[in-house]
Amino acid sequence: MASRARELLDRSRVLLDRSRVAAAQYLTAPPKHSAHEPPAGPAIAQLSRPEPTPAPPPADEGVLAEICASVALRDLNLLDQLLARLEELEAGEEDHHRLAELYQLDHLATRLRRNAENLRVLAGQDTADDAARATSVLDLVRAAMSSIDHYARITIGRVVNLGVVGFAAEDLGRVLAELLDNAANQSSPSSPVHVSAHLTEQGSVLVRIEDEGIGIPADRVDGLNRRLAAGGDLDDASARHMGLAVVARLAARHDVSV
Repeated sequence: MASRARELLDRSRVLLDRSRVAAAQYLTAPPKHSAHEPPAGPAIAQLSRPEPTPAPPPADEGVLAEICASVALRDLNLLDQLLARLEELEAGEEDHHRLAELYQLDHLATRLRRNAENLRVLAGQDTADDAARATSVLDLVRAAMSSIDHYARITIGRVVNLGVVGFAAEDLGRVLAELLDNAANQSSPSSPVHVSAHLTEQGSVLVRIEDEGIGIPADRVDGLNRRLAAGGDLDDASARHMGLAVVARLAARHDVSV
């Protein structure tokens, strides 16, 4: 059974690599040019030189999006199988050292699952589960912690005792995971990241995530805020900041301010 779990993990990694390639093609696809675009350069140059062989047309963005979504869905199916196998192994394991290793594999598989879900979000797929039950804000924070690398550095402060409706819970959990992951990655490895949530006077819930990073220049903050307000529009920068694009798209879907 252990070898089967390892096989599933290896296959999921292969699919994740393929999904990254598909995502890069989707996000960096060159713009289409008009067929009536005026020729560049002097006419004499065009008469004296043979015309270059036209490059093959770029793949349609819709096709690339479907490829990304399909690969991510296959990845998710494999990861669900992997997580189920790992749970079986964990339940029957009595050696503490082997159990700790299984937990590490479980956490790695959970992080891979988050990446595949994010790819489906960027491909325009609806990842929300309409049949899901309401989830407390505290459970959302805990679930988000479990899907990031440096989860041990997250400290939870006071969290309002409210629930999030089922159709929005998973998406908001993904938003929290991306924000917590960014806070942990952009601060000292020895420093904590603090998260809390309280009710505002307007009746909304304010989630505050605080880290001890060095900060970023004000002009870059303005640029990041503009990208968040754009609702997840994809461009060349999205290939380098996929987490930001995921947060912007999911926040716009549920009318959340980040």
